[in-house]
Amino acid sequence: MNENQQKVYHWLVVTCGLEDACVADVTRHIWQLADTDTLTAYAKLTPVQRDEALYNAIVEVDGEKVF
Repeated sequence: MNENQQKVYHWLVVTCGLEDACVADVTRHIWQLADTDTLTAYAKLTPVQRDEALYNAIVEVDGEKVF
């Protein structure tokens, strides 16, 4: 993952309860609650890069694989 994906990934893992959230909820959560650095990084990502960061945050929470 690139630097912007890492910022978004880290914020998602630390902030969100991803195991029971849908993508729309997570996206709304980012736009409403994320800090400026995370929002800037998120805005720079392509849709595919956003999906990759979200996927990685879902399958790996706190450094451990969930699935």
